[in-house]
Amino acid sequence: MGVARIRVGLLATVLALAALPLTACLPFSTACPAVGYVSAISISIAPERIVTLDPDSLEYRACQDGACREAPLQLGPRLVSAPLPPSASPRPPASGPALAFATPPQFTASPAGLTVSGTTVQGESVGPLHVTITPKVDYPDGPTCGQRITAAVRWDLSGLHQLPS
Repeated sequence: MGVARIRVGLLATVLALAALPLTACLPFSTACPAVGYVSAISISIAPERIVTLDPDSLEYRACQDGACREAPLQLGPRLVSAPLPPSASPRPPASGPALAFATPPQFTASPAGLTVSGTTVQGESVGPLHVTITPKVDYPDGPTCGQRITAAVRWDLSGLHQLPS
């Protein structure tokens, strides 16, 4: 009886090891990172344009698939566009572009319209400036982990322009 148990155990081990390579072909779910993606239109405002604008006056209207959202355009922090030596004190004022985001109500892959407006620091009206954009869809962590929809525009002294993706 002891020999039979050894043979059955040996046979089970051999079969298990033989089946191991086959499990590599079975579909397994992909582990997705616990990171959410922001689907939005990024607006880079050129340094020569942002210095002329009153930041509190900026607004956007984003329309897509018949639905629109109007909201204040909130600027992120500006960066210094040149590297600083360690001894730089005080820090120079920010000189890079300003960055803001606009979000249509339901951002999809279909074309969207973006309109921006505001006033200069002298109180003169700027805009409305309009651009039609084609959003880009990508899957940073694979197609089973969700999609990200983005578009990028630049607002400079000549107007509003979609940036290549």
